[in-house]
Amino acid sequence: MIADRVKRTSTVVIFLAIGVATLTGTALAADVAGEQHAAQTALSQTNDSFNVSNLSVEDGESVTVTADITNPGAEPAIQPVELRVDGELIEYRPWALNPGETEQIRFDVESDQVSEDSIISVQTRTHGEVAIFGEAISPEASITFEDQTSDGTSVTIADISNDETPYYGAVWTVNNETGEPETLLGAAQVTENETSNLTVDFEEPIEENQTLVAAVHPDEDGDAETIDPVADEILASDTANVTVEAVEQPPEASVTFEDQTSDGTTVTIADISNDETPYYGAVWTVNNETGEPETLLGAAQVSDNETSNLTVSFEEPIEENQTLVAAVHPDEDGNASTVDPITDEILASDTANVTVEMVEQPPEASITFEDQTSDGTTVTIANISNDETPYYGAVWTVNNETGEPETLLGAAQVTENETSDLTVSFEEPIEENQTLIAAVHPDEDGNASTVDPITDEILASDTANVTVEAIEQPPEASVTFEDQTSDGTSVTIANASNDEVPYYGAIWTVNNETGEPETLLGAAQVTENETSDLTVSFEEPIEENQTLIAAVHPDEDGDAETIDPVADEILASDTANVTVEMVEQPPEASVTFEDQTSDGTSVTIADISNDETPYYGAVWTVNNETGEPETLLGAAQVSDNETSDLTVSFEEPIEENQTLVAAVHPDEDGNASTVDPITEAILASDTANVTVEAVEQPPEASVTFEDQTSDGSTVAVANALYEQPPFYVAVYDTNASGDMAMIGLRQVVEPESSELAVTLDEPLDETEALVVGLHPDADGEAGTTDPVTDSYLAIDMADVAVDLDGANATSAIEAVL
Repeated sequence: MIADRVKRTSTVVIFLAIGVATLTGTALAADVAGEQHAAQTALSQTNDSFNVSNLSVEDGESVTVTADITNPGAEPAIQPVELRVDGELIEYRPWALNPGETEQIRFDVESDQVSEDSIISVQTRTHGEVAIFGEAISPEASITFEDQTSDGTSVTIADISNDETPYYGAVWTVNNETGEPETLLGAAQVTENETSNLTVDFEEPIEENQTLVAAVHPDEDGDAETIDPVADEILASDTANVTVEAVEQPPEASVTFEDQTSDGTTVTIADISNDETPYYGAVWTVNNETGEPETLLGAAQVSDNETSNLTVSFEEPIEENQTLVAAVHPDEDGNASTVDPITDEILASDTANVTVEMVEQPPEASITFEDQTSDGTTVTIANISNDETPYYGAVWTVNNETGEPETLLGAAQVTENETSDLTVSFEEPIEENQTLIAAVHPDEDGNASTVDPITDEILASDTANVTVEAIEQPPEASVTFEDQTSDGTSVTIANASNDEVPYYGAIWTVNNETGEPETLLGAAQVTENETSDLTVSFEEPIEENQTLIAAVHPDEDGDAETIDPVADEILASDTANVTVEMVEQPPEASVTFEDQTSDGTSVTIADISNDETPYYGAVWTVNNETGEPETLLGAAQVSDNETSDLTVSFEEPIEENQTLVAAVHPDEDGNASTVDPITEAILASDTANVTVEAVEQPPEASVTFEDQTSDGSTVAVANALYEQPPFYVAVYDTNASGDMAMIGLRQVVEPESSELAVTLDEPLDETEALVVGLHPDADGEAGTTDPVTDSYLAIDMADVAVDLDGANATSAIEAVL
């Protein structure tokens, strides 16, 4: 079973916790390095989209959305799952599932992201479910109590609600024999129907790790001073594993100063904090002999207990690369205008290497001139800039011998320091394709009416190949009329256009002698310059196939009620052959039965329909002499007029390949429990070749990977099973897009192993989301490292909480909050 997921922050990240054990033996990192690339994308190579079902929406201080996610495919897979509100992507998570496995996913949405009629959906690649927020019904009482670490004096209930207020959120010990609440540790009165992160203080602290019960109780007297919840009045409850740890106190002051590049006038302190404000973040030079702060370069007063990316400006710039000290100092007088830190009052410090680099100044002028097609009268300069305005963007011909500008074609004055897509018009058009030069020139007199750029005052230039093409003028009117089939009452004009609106699209019969329009069949007024698929209805239907003319006419009076096109005012026309056919009515019943492979116990009818419901989709054997249905193998009642992929199970399985008949039958009594199709009541039928193949069962494989705490060097796999050992257990790191990289591997030679420790190639230094996968052994020999990393037998996910100070194999699971 894939481990429970826990959302750590509002950022969409899956954290997986992992149990811990110590691994002995030889590391396999060098042997498996070549396998890691193939493993990164193997889990996402599936064509089967995860399914979504059982969508639920609960309203409170935040909106909780849950749904069941199922992997219908035959392979383990990781795929994205999206939460959308009114079509907008709110959260995205990669989700890992074994074949056929179903798990519940949960999203928490801020209340201000939804409204009364918001459409909330959970979607996979091609599946999804939706719900209307205003129709969601909250339960009468509910509670969510998550695994957590505590100092033993209190715990936090993640979410709690009750329709009737006030009520209690209470925490109890658990009776080991009955599993029921036993001793009340503490309770908090709640006056809102729903709240999150409710802290419950204990009357007596607990000292050992244990499972506790959090429960919703009615408040009998409504008095917050009297705590009166009792165990037999529990409205809702939830359990959680509570790990008791001493709370580490944060330092009084801290500073993080990282290596960086500077222009010599400032540096940045990455993070700085102090319990007492205001205080100083100061930067000092270092005494080369003592390594202590020597000269104060600058300081910044800080008024928040903690801040990030603090900029400290220097009174005098530095010019050489050197190591500097950033320090936290008390502000003796609290006056930001007097900078008074001294070296003997350093509360915390850190050093960093500062590289001094001069800031590169942007160029005074620049130009980008790209290859383009022109009608010969203008070109476009993609981008042009100059520090001093106004200036010119000018275009010149090129001297073929020198490659220098030769003849000025045109120039445009620019009044902004930088502009894009500057059009330059030519005094005389060019007629041939050629290379031109675009250049930036100063405007000597600042007068836009006098164009005065000269070739020896070019500030920046660029060349481009200009292709000269005559611009085709669009026609004033046009019509496209294509061959088509009609029921005789109307036709469709594929496209009609005219510069002046409104106008008519009209259909005429053709005079057989002259080929000219003869009788107006119908016309439609058009109010747009261009339209497509214009339907023209006929005043009298036609009954014979014939050639018709579609024409564009001016609308003389602009009145759609009066149809007034005449044959001698045709602006454009086109002909088409129109075939007149009666509209075929859809069949009352139909069935599509396709060739397929079966295990002999059932088949699938691709599509089946009938006007009258209910009806049967039945499958029969075929009489070899007559080709007619002979023996009924099975039938399924259908209650929809049309359905697809209808499965029909057989009363007795077939063992040989054969041709079968699928048929639509009326359901005489409308009772699904009595299967009564008969061969002489077949409404529609189809045949298919059915190949019978025994379904080969793959060897059983499973893996259990549980949330755990680790020292970062190993992880523990709770259980690994594969009926054909040896096999491999591989550990992967994941990212938000579902890509994975192998970080640990171990061969297993027994069919099943528990508490299996896997050494990681590189130790973890922070909480990570990991995946464990089982792989077959390529040669089936113990002691050789050759996992088939593009074949996954089973997968599971978990959170690894890294405890560098003393993780061990028996550490309790810590939920990442």
